[in-house]
Parts: sequence; structure tokens; C-alpha cells
Amino acid sequence: AEIHPVSIGVTVSMVAFACYLKRKVGDEDSAFINLRQAAIVLGAVGGTSFRGANLSEADFTEATLNGSDFRSAIAKRTQWRNAKLQKTRMGNTILKDAKVRQLLITGRGNHQHYIGCNLEGANLVGADLSNVNFTAAHLSDATFESANLENANLSQVQALNTNFQFASFTGACLEAWNINQHTQLNGIDCRYVYLRDPQQERCPRSGEFAPGDFTQLFQIVTNTIELIFHNNLDFQQLEATLKAVQAKYPNQSLNVKRIDRKTDNLIVVEVQVSQGADKDVIYSELTQTYDRALQNIEECYRAELTAKENLLAAYRQFPLSLSRSRGKLVVLKLINGTLRTGFSVILQMGAENTPPFAESRGKLPPAPELIDAYQHWKMSYERSLGTVTRLDIPDAQITNISGQAFHQDCCEAANRLQRQINAWLNHPAFQSIREPLFQHLDRTELIRLIFQTDDRDLQRLPLQVWDFFDHYPHAELALSASVYQQVSGVSSSISSLKILAILGDRTGINLQTDQQLLQQLLPDATIRFLDAPTRQQLNDQLWSEHWNILYFAGHSSTSDTMHSKIQISPDEELTIAELRHALRNAIAQGLKLAIFNSCDGLGLAASLAELNLPQIIVMREPVPDPVAQAFLRDFLLAFSRGTTLYSSVREAREKLQGLEDRFPSAAWLPVIYQNPAEIPLSYDFRGY
Repeated sequence: AEIHPVSIGVTVSMVAFACYLKRKVGDEDSAFINLRQAAIVLGAVGGTSFRGANLSEADFTEATLNGSDFRSAIAKRTQWRNAKLQKTRMGNTILKDAKVRQLLITGRGNHQHYIGCNLEGANLVGADLSNVNFTAAHLSDATFESANLENANLSQVQALNTNFQFASFTGACLEAWNINQHTQLNGIDCRYVYLRDPQQERCPRSGEFAPGDFTQLFQIVTNTIELIFHNNLDFQQLEATLKAVQAKYPNQSLNVKRIDRKTDNLIVVEVQVSQGADKDVIYSELTQTYDRALQNIEECYRAELTAKENLLAAYRQFPLSLSRSRGKLVVLKLINGTLRTGFSVILQMGAENTPPFAESRGKLPPAPELIDAYQHWKMSYERSLGTVTRLDIPDAQITNISGQAFHQDCCEAANRLQRQINAWLNHPAFQSIREPLFQHLDRTELIRLIFQTDDRDLQRLPLQVWDFFDHYPHAELALSASVYQQVSGVSSSISSLKILAILGDRTGINLQTDQQLLQQLLPDATIRFLDAPTRQQLNDQLWSEHWNILYFAGHSSTSDTMHSKIQISPDEELTIAELRHALRNAIAQGLKLAIFNSCDGLGLAASLAELNLPQIIVMREPVPDPVAQAFLRDFLLAFSRGTTLYSSVREAREKLQGLEDRFPSAAWLPVIYQNPAEIPLSYDFRGY
């Protein structure tokens, strides 16, 4: 019989369409998911049913499981290597993800991406996972024993109860990975890892891990007690508490293994105890001893504050005003260069409020190594901070590497930077500057030493470590821009100090202490507090009143390009430029001093200096809460008893050295930014 051409065409089209469907269904195209599921249901008829079975640790290597039913099955660490799984009902097992299923079958995932994938309970023993990207993947209860994880990205993975024994980890990135005491890290082969993505913060910084070092650094021990602290943690009292409980139980060994900020208001401290210790008893002793210590501190603080208030009252009866002729002003102008090219230097020296009586010229050689040394110290310093700082960005999660190692690394970097700064400032080319300094200055004099430079790299250096300040105990450093002018404004002779205090975003930090210190240590001042104000509220206050001091506490930051901002509330941030008209008016009306008790303040100071504000005090780097509060307390105590602004800053700054067992380089943080044409404010309001 004759076959009609239309019939042939229809038949060919149907065959082609059927082949197309078969290919799409086989490729697990999402558009054909329902058709694939229907095919699997039909194909599974007569297949082996593992529905609801516990297949944990089962070995299906090379098994033919086509048409099997794994719905509701438990398949933790089940071996699927080279298994045949066509037309299989996967249910909610990790096999339902085609990419994960292919990895489990082949054991080859090198250079592949499994970002956010669910591999909980996966069996990848001996798998090739070099250069794999597991970012934010769920790896808990899985086994990677003897797997190759070299150069793998394990950032933000969940790896609770995961077996990594004998795996290769060299070059892996472990930023914010989440492991627990049941994560197995024994026998890992690793020369180095990275703590920041992508491949930043190499650990160790130089050299390689010795055998066992990786496990020693990262393994969370089982004999631990978790102490939970809300809002703030007093590290000094925690250390004293550990020593007291250790003395009470001499057979026990108590060591802090990890400090982790879980949320903005929750800090967890893991304390390792001896094998077999009664952890309930130790926990009770630690918490009760710590609480009693805080109560004692509060009582002592109240008594001390009462005594100091009485002392301040006596001082106010006999105001201490320094003569305008007392002390020396030294200005070092570093011009025509950078740290990379060197500087020409002009020294001007004279008594306060008089023309210079001496001037010298010299040079400072190129010192690009100082930039590298500073960057190394800065990175080490930021890693060493085990507490909430007043940055406007959240801290990276703290891994369980020993904080003591970071602290030691920071101290070593600080020592190197200090040696290099002194070597530079003691260079023979600088002798024509150093000699007049030592010739004309007296150790008993008050000395203001201003480094006038626009080089941002130089401004970032902690120049207070120059050994000049060891010879002159009453000298203090200030930075200055090269362009400035005197402010034509109202007289600073006033009957009462007026302070505008901005308490910005307090997320993760305690600003109540700042408020209490200002109120208690400056009882005669008129203080207006703006708590998380809007931009309009702050702008209105700067225009409507005449302020002498502007105080800010909260979060702030400065970028590498010196672009700075303050977080005035959880939802609003501002730059100095966005307040320039209001600030210029406030300066013209008598604003003499701004204090930014917040992080990374050099950019803020530079922006305010462009408006010719007389003095600014800032923190040059991220500052922990206890450091910021201690500086404010000691500065106000010194300043309010009549000590000059510069001497008050030096006294409060040097007292921070007492915190450097917990916060290395704390005494480097405060710095003055000065308008050289202006006289520093003093507490009796008459200037220097």
C-alpha cells in the first residue's frame, strides 16, 4: 500500500520529538521535571525499595540500583561510588541534586562549584576536590577522609561533626567556616591555609605548618566550658577570675581557647578544663567570681569618682591657667615629597604665641619600607582585636586560632615598625633638625610638636614612638595640614563650657559609659546629648547653638582614600562634607575642639581641618570599647583639672599602655590634629 507523505512526516516528527524529550529528561532539564518524575515512577515499578530504610555507612560501590526507591531513606555517609542510579526515586536525600549526585558517583569535583549545595552526610572518601568551591555549602556529618582539598574554598561552610581526617588542606580558604568539637581534623596534611577569601591572610604568614600544627590550631577540644556574656566583656576581670578559680582548684588547668562574638550583643568564651573535671562546679565558680569582681569594681569606681569630684571642686575654686608665654611650639614642615621619595624638612621653633626664634632645614630620606611595615602592623593589629570595636562594619567571624598568637604577631609587628620609624628619624640627613631640637628645648618644658604634612602614608604612622618623646616627657605630637588659616569668630571667653555630644549607632558597643563619664567628670559644663539623631536634628543643633566642644561616640570608618563617614544611627551615616555649612557656622561661633571617640578617625580629622577647626582628637585605627572609654575618662580627668590639652592627651594616651596585655598598641591610637594658627583650648576657656 502506498504510504502517504503526511504520515511519514508525522512519524518522523514524533520520533524526533521523543528523542528530544528523552535527552531533556535525561539531562534533568528543570522545564521537564514533572515528566522526568513521572518516568522515574514508572521506571521504579518492580525496582528495589529502600523506602524509609537506614542506609547509613552502607556501601553501594559499583552497585546497579536503577529503578530503586530511596524516599524517606537515611543515607548518612553512604558510599555511592560508581553506582548506577538511573530512574531512581531520590526522595529528599542529597542525591536529588544532579550535580551533587554526579560528585558522589564519580568522586571527582576538582575546579567545580558547589556554592550553597547540600552535602550533609556525603561520603567523599578519597575524592579529588582540589580547587573546588564549597562556599556556604552544608557539609555537616559528611566524610572527606583522605580527600584532596588543596586550594579548596571552604568559606562559610557548615562542617559540624564532619570527618576531615588525613585530607590534604594546603592552600584551602577557611574564612568563617563553622566547625565544632566533633569535627575530626586528625592527620591532616597541610602546609598553609588562608583565613580570608580570596586567598588572603596566609596562615602561617611565612614558612609552613609543621606536622600536626594545623590540627593543634584548629581542633576544638571536648573538655570546654562555654561562658556567655551579654553586651560587654571585661577581659581584665575575666583573666583575674580564671586565676582566682585556678588557685582554688590547683589540680585543674583553665585556659581560654576561643572568644567568639556570636551576635552584636553576645560574646561566647570557651575555657578548656582538665580531663575529668566537674564542669558544672567550675562553671558556677567562674560565673560567680566574675560577677563579684564586677560588683567590686563598680563600688570602687563610685568611691573613686566621689573623691575625684571633690578634688575637681577644689581645683575649680582656684582655676589653673597656664601663661601664654609658657612652653614651646615646634613645627616640622615636611614638604616636596612622600614617604616613597623622601622629604625636605623645615624646622620652626619658638615660645608659645611668639614668632619663631630658630629655623633649620634638613631632609628625610625615602622610606617605602615604612609603608610596608605599617600595613603589616595594621593587619596584625586588626586580627588581634578579640572584642567589639567602634568600626561601622561588622568584624569578620573569629576562627578558633589562638588569640595569643595574633597578639604576639601584633606586638612583634609593632616593635619592627617602632624601630624603623626611629631609624628613619635618626638618619644622618635629619641631624640638622635633631640638633637644634635638643639644643633649644628643656625637659621640664611643655612642648607642642606639630608634624605638618599632607602625605597620608606619613600621617598614618604612630610618630609618638619617636624616641624624642622619651627625652621630653611633657611633649606631645599633633598632625597638621599644610594649608590652614586662623578662624575669625566669636571670643572663646565664656562662663560655661558648652558641649554637643552625639551618641551614634550603638550596635555592639556600650555608649552609656561615654555619657556617664561626660556628665560625671564635667559637672559644670552644659552638655546636650543627641542619641542616634537624624541628619536634620544634628544640622539644626549646629546652627542654633554656640558650642565649644563637639563629641562623637559610635561607629566610624576611613577608606584607603581617606574618605570617612560616621554612623549617626543604625539607618543613617554622614560624611563631614554633608555637614560642612553647619560645621563652618559652628566654628565661626566658637567651636574649638572636636573629639571623635570612634574608629579610623584620620579621615574625619583631615576633613574637619579643611574647615579650619582649631583642634581635633581622633583614634587613628579601630578602637575597642574598653580603650575608648579609658581614654575618655583619663583625658577628662586631666583636662578638667587644668592640664593643657596636649598634656592631657599624652597622659591619657600613655595610661592606655596598661591595657596592652589585652589590646596591643592601645597607646598608639589617640592623636591630635591641629590648626597651627589657633591656640589650644584649655579648661578655663582662655587658651594655652
